[in-house]
Amino acid sequence: MTPRRGNTRMAMRDVGECLLAAVCCLSGLASRSSQAAGPAWYLKLVSSSRSFLVSEDGTDRRIVGDSVNPDRSRNVSPDGRWALYVDAANGDAELFRMNLATQAIVKLTDNTASDDDPVWAPDGRQIAFSSNRSGQWQVYLMNSDGSNVKQRTAATLGARKPKLGAMGQLAYVRMITGTGRDQLVDLAIEVGGEARTVLGKRRVTCFAWSPDGKLLAVGELTDEGGKIDFIEWATGKVNQIDLRSKVDARLDWHSAVQIHWRPDGRAIGCRLAFSGSRMAGGARIFGDEEIFVISLDGRARWFEFGEGDVQIVGWERAGDKGNTRLDPVVRH
Repeated sequence: MTPRRGNTRMAMRDVGECLLAAVCCLSGLASRSSQAAGPAWYLKLVSSSRSFLVSEDGTDRRIVGDSVNPDRSRNVSPDGRWALYVDAANGDAELFRMNLATQAIVKLTDNTASDDDPVWAPDGRQIAFSSNRSGQWQVYLMNSDGSNVKQRTAATLGARKPKLGAMGQLAYVRMITGTGRDQLVDLAIEVGGEARTVLGKRRVTCFAWSPDGKLLAVGELTDEGGKIDFIEWATGKVNQIDLRSKVDARLDWHSAVQIHWRPDGRAIGCRLAFSGSRMAGGARIFGDEEIFVISLDGRARWFEFGEGDVQIVGWERAGDKGNTRLDPVVRH
């Protein structure tokens, strides 16, 4: 039976309306999904004169301000109000905190020893640091205003580089032997007054707790080259990423430094610094100017920043921050 022309037009119109409704529905779902996801995470970088927000692939780079006292603005409290720094202008190194809004400075330690390695607790209420006030470098804990100082380690050859986790853990390195890049340490974690070694006799270059306190990202240098270890502190399980084979073959003798976890806990931002011998004033080596983002499974992306010596100081949601944009240099 041949359909009537009018019925055919009506059927086509109905199909068109259904398709349009479907498109609108999908568009609405995508819009709501995008709104729920929010702005992307951006790396926060600080140079000698400016601070930047940069997307993970380097394609969006924004100047967000001048660096006021850049060396004093790289260890910011969780609430973004204060920065910790070390000053040895009077001979012995002391710890200070600076109000980032007013530049007001509070001296936290005052003694004839040297204090170093200050870090914030995730809730901002305490500060862990290293000091040689006992005659040997050990790890200490104090309130954020400098009160209630307590020694937390008594390692035979000393302990340094404390990091506080979100579940109340204290990680630090115990000195074993050697100096510089050949120094061997134990990486220990203390919980409830009990400490255990999670990596023994290693050349550890940097480590940082994940936001939820479940993982510890560790950069180390081995005889086979640089590695990044993702350690489940509760079980001791280690997922090791070989930089040369997993990230890039040019990372021949590099190690991770300036490790900062992305706030979703799925990746880290870091520098991969060359740790071998090199001539003063020699050619640039891969890793000198690159910023890396490495996921838990070892997938990596990086970009060359090209704005001089910068340090990674954390992550931020970009939103509409930073109106001055720079052209990317190299994308991967």
